Amino acid sequence: MDIDQCLQPNPITVTPETLLSEAIALMALEQSKDLPACILIVEVTKILGILTARDVVRLLALKVNFETTTIGTVMTCPVITLQNSLVCEQEYILSLLQQHNISFLPIVKGEQQILGILDTKSLFQAWETTPLQQRQVWNQLKHQYQQTKLLAEITRKIRMSINLDDILQTAVKEVQNLLACDRVLIVKVRFNSTAIPISEAIVPNLPSMLGYEITDPLLIGDNLAKYHQGEFLAISDLTLAGIALEIQTLLKQFEIKAKLVVPILSQTELKALLVVHQCRSPRSWQSKEIELLQQLADQIGVALSQAQLLNHLEELVLERTIELTTTNQLLEAEILERKQTEIALRENQQKLTGILDHADEAIITINEQQQIQLFNQGAEKIFGYQVHEIIGKPLDILLPDTYHQIHRQHVNQFNQSPDKAHVMTERNCNIYGRRKNGAEFPAEASIAKLQTSEGVLLTVMLKDITERQQSAAKLQASKTLLAKAEKIAKIGSWEYNPATQQLTWSEELYEILDFPQMQNLPTCAAVVARIHPEDYLMVKKALKQGHREGKAWQFTYRWILEDEQVKYLESRGEPTLDSEGKVIKVWGTVMDISDRIRAEKSVQRSEEQLRLITDALPILIAYIDNHKRYRYINRTYETWFGRPRSTLLGLHIQEVVGLDNYRHMLPYIETVLAGRPVIYENQATDEDGNCYWICGTYIPNFDSQGAVKGFFSMVDDITERKEIERLKSEFISVASHEMRTPLTSIHGVLELLCAGRLGHLTSSGQTMANIALKNSDRLVRLVNDLLDLERMTSGRDKIVKSACDSLELINQAIETLQSQAQQQQIILETQPQSFKLFAERDRIVQTLINLINNAIKFSEPNDHVWVTAQQRQTDILFTVKDQGRGIPKGKIDTIFERFQQVDASDSRDKGGTGLGLAICRQIVEQHQGKIWVESVYGQGCTFYFTIPQQ
Repeated sequence: MDIDQCLQPNPITVTPETLLSEAIALMALEQSKDLPACILIVEVTKILGILTARDVVRLLALKVNFETTTIGTVMTCPVITLQNSLVCEQEYILSLLQQHNISFLPIVKGEQQILGILDTKSLFQAWETTPLQQRQVWNQLKHQYQQTKLLAEITRKIRMSINLDDILQTAVKEVQNLLACDRVLIVKVRFNSTAIPISEAIVPNLPSMLGYEITDPLLIGDNLAKYHQGEFLAISDLTLAGIALEIQTLLKQFEIKAKLVVPILSQTELKALLVVHQCRSPRSWQSKEIELLQQLADQIGVALSQAQLLNHLEELVLERTIELTTTNQLLEAEILERKQTEIALRENQQKLTGILDHADEAIITINEQQQIQLFNQGAEKIFGYQVHEIIGKPLDILLPDTYHQIHRQHVNQFNQSPDKAHVMTERNCNIYGRRKNGAEFPAEASIAKLQTSEGVLLTVMLKDITERQQSAAKLQASKTLLAKAEKIAKIGSWEYNPATQQLTWSEELYEILDFPQMQNLPTCAAVVARIHPEDYLMVKKALKQGHREGKAWQFTYRWILEDEQVKYLESRGEPTLDSEGKVIKVWGTVMDISDRIRAEKSVQRSEEQLRLITDALPILIAYIDNHKRYRYINRTYETWFGRPRSTLLGLHIQEVVGLDNYRHMLPYIETVLAGRPVIYENQATDEDGNCYWICGTYIPNFDSQGAVKGFFSMVDDITERKEIERLKSEFISVASHEMRTPLTSIHGVLELLCAGRLGHLTSSGQTMANIALKNSDRLVRLVNDLLDLERMTSGRDKIVKSACDSLELINQAIETLQSQAQQQQIILETQPQSFKLFAERDRIVQTLINLINNAIKFSEPNDHVWVTAQQRQTDILFTVKDQGRGIPKGKIDTIFERFQQVDASDSRDKGGTGLGLAICRQIVEQHQGKIWVESVYGQGCTFYFTIPQQ
């Protein structure tokens, strides 16, 4: 090879002090001549360093200022050189270029003489190598150049970010792209020798390691010390690396087959670890890749330090900002306080002026001759003089004649006293003033003097105390009235001051305790002797806690009179404490409650008598609280349940009557606990399975706030009565059946007779026939109602439920009665809402017809009847409301019984049988529903019934 063909004999050389901008200009000039662009930095003839285009790219990424930076601070050194004697060693030159990743090779002779510089492009053109060899070497160098360029670009991106998370994420993403690897992590080693991934870049479908606390021995343990020294760890195949089985199992979870770990250091401090994984297959890590990652790790370390420093600076700036803000706020507060102080001073001056001008007290200033010099508005109001009327006048004009001489003497003595100027002396006394109209009034006054350059000025402050004296008189009257009230209520009061040990009694207290009123109070021994011996310790303890510990008390005790009769007294006390909890005053009352105690004992006797009476009754009588537990039961419970009543007290209702009976009773219990009385009949079962009938009456018991605290229960065995009613029903059923056939025949004949089918009747005969037909209609309805009711009550008439629509049921009932309503001029109204329920359609329609028919019969022309349905949680509520005459309160509880009507004449005038509402109740109860009525007599009534939806 001819060296002259590829040697550039005159390379650019500069000194280390040359600015980068000048050096780059020289490089650009060489490139314009199509010559290799590089600069040698020399001192005399010694090569110190080199700068290539690749270095310029790196410096651009680092944002170096070319105008102020010298080339000696950024040059690459030391420089790889070649002795001219080795220029023919082609293999050696290639190894130098590949080993050091360089594109330019200076040729020197000895240690001083620079012969020129070789570049890779010229070498490939000059060497007689095959195209394949040239392409391999060129591709290798090109790849090295691209890696270097990429390193510079990654460094630039990292340096551009100031957020720590952004720096780390940018680094792992760019490394993954650069090395074409499967996973890149930045791992932080914690104090407990565990590793935490803080940033990650992975290919799709690989498990992420973020969020895991890793105990990988390859990242910690003995390797950690090597990482602190800057050493790296490269494993091409984890299965062949002689790693413990448990470590392989751990790494296998994340599909790791090859691993490269490079420490991230900053000023010899281990900041983190840069970890690269190959997961698809093993991978041989190239030295160039490791070197590149080490360079990148250095850049990440610098960036982390800068980010941490920036964060620290931001914290310092924030702290300083807070300090400055706080200082500024303090200054503003101080300025505001000063302004407020100035405002307060001005306000005080204005207030002082206002006090003089507008004070209720009279402020009067006189000179040594007692002539008035100042007269404020308060004085004008009190005395009735205007300022211009009084200034210069003698003070005597404001005093009654009898006080002139005394007041002058007092003023002269005060003026001649040895007190200095500006020292005020006051003397308070009750005097009298005189108004302009001559009226005299009591007053309270004080006087003070002030020495001025013009002489002594005396200021009198005077207050009208007419209202005060009137208030004192009222207070005395109140005390008198209180004494009378105490006498009437038999309450005495006393007050004790521990500091002065002063004790006072009211007049009534003497009377209650049977002590004569005298100047000195009774001795302690005299009082103690009157307390009943059995109550003495209790009284002593309560009074001791009140006087020493400041505890309020209330207790009852017995008091022995002189004639040895016993009074019952109630004592109450309320100590007054200071801020330190010390008793400074004790106030108490004593009330004679003998009459109340005697009344309570009388009530107890009455209760005992009542208990004896209830125990003698054959019915169950009990009191049950709002928790459904028995609190009182009569002796009959022992007979019914065969247990002592002491074992039944406190038990829940269910525990006494059994679960099945309790379920039947529960709706009525809930009703009475809601505050409404209940009367019901129910079939129960005893322990042997025998059925019996009971009639229960529940009456709620309210507390003082109107809340239900329990209820009284009275339960009677009505099995015999039910048996009688059954026999009666059977008789009615049989009689009704026997009457139906002849009634049907009679009714048919009467219809034919009234229709003229059996011949012509006279006018009176026709009238009699019509009356007979009407009465036969009523008898037929009565028999039909009796038979319906008997079938339902006997249980022979079973209901068959099906899906129904509430609106269809209402409309069917209204259509049936529409003509009757029109004849009586009644307006039927309903709502368009529709609700689903399961019931026997015909029976619900029959119930609605009965209720609507009653509403029509008892309404006046042009009245309205409203029929509605409302969906609730578990049932449908039907409502029939009218504007008729209503139902008296005394009839509401019995209106659903058989043959019950508001007025006995209704059966005759309205044509009713008295069984319609009883049939309605039977139908509703067969559906497990409820029916009731609300009415105010004279204002109409509203019937309600509920049908379960299921």
